[in-house]
Amino acid sequence: MTSVIGIGDPYALTPRIRAEQTGDGFAADLDTAQTDALLQTTKQYDRWRDLRQKNPESAKIVADLVVRRHALLEEARAGKPVNAGKFDELTGRLRRHGIFLYRTDQFTEPVFQGKQPRIATSAPDYAGSKVGLSLPYPLSSTIPLELSAFSPESGENSTPLPNDPELQDRLVRLARENYLGVRSNEKDCYNFLVEVLEDSGISYYGSNGIRERLVNRAAQDGVSPYRYLTGEDLTSQLCSNPFRLHVPKGSGDKASQVWRRLAPGLAHGALLSISSQEFGHTGIVARKDGRWTFLNSARTAANGKRGYLVKEEELRSELQGWLDRAGRRDSFLDITLGVPEQRQALRFGPPEGSKGLTAST
Repeated sequence: MTSVIGIGDPYALTPRIRAEQTGDGFAADLDTAQTDALLQTTKQYDRWRDLRQKNPESAKIVADLVVRRHALLEEARAGKPVNAGKFDELTGRLRRHGIFLYRTDQFTEPVFQGKQPRIATSAPDYAGSKVGLSLPYPLSSTIPLELSAFSPESGENSTPLPNDPELQDRLVRLARENYLGVRSNEKDCYNFLVEVLEDSGISYYGSNGIRERLVNRAAQDGVSPYRYLTGEDLTSQLCSNPFRLHVPKGSGDKASQVWRRLAPGLAHGALLSISSQEFGHTGIVARKDGRWTFLNSARTAANGKRGYLVKEEELRSELQGWLDRAGRRDSFLDITLGVPEQRQALRFGPPEGSKGLTAST
């Protein structure tokens, strides 16, 4: 299996080193994607996301620091000698940017030689606040990295996405049977996905639904109640380990590279979202006639009237179209892919009047 920092394939190098060697601006921005994956399950993620949106230059610096710090952490966990002082220096520099991660003496596991681990009961989430840590250590070697989770060389996924075939098959079947070819004035891509989930026994509306959880999260974060009503955040409620890929500006001609990273994680019934600062889209991945397709509701015009039409389109061509659109608007793309899991779905529902899901479904 290819390691995070591999040999032979230039795309197995860290983005920063690869950029220095090849001058590839696309590769340089992969630091951002790797940082996004690493911080996703920590209490620093919201701060990181705000930094990306409001101060892209500082976000690039933070991404470089996080990737370098993680490389040292992985070496230490592999039993290799690591400069602990360098690790703490990188951690300190991150703190000056408002990203608070453990120093060498704060891990609950004996990672660094000569450092006595201790349990940190609390740590700053951002400047001026204290919160309990949600993880025993800030960065996990099992978090899917953009470079290691979908290795273009080995074809293996070091952290496979969960697989619940019955739930996945049900989502695709209901999308096709109930909505494919249906026109609507209001059923955009998000509402289409919501209705398929409700039909499958997963509650989106109501007191125990996904929507309430996302709205409550927005209230806790002090943002608009609609902030997290997106395909990406909906996916995160149903998938414990979604894969995220950041495609930087000017990458319309990199479709083959993007597909190479995305394809190994595709699954029948997976949820896929594509977004930028100006537009977004979401739907369900399916398999048909040996090819990957995308079930989605898109804008259309018929008989002079505008509305939405649920279609099943060839996924790779659809992805190329979104990359082209981003290129015309000088925009990045964020891609989120996740396979719905039964154990996650059981937290929601069932919808009113529905039998919903059971642990044995």
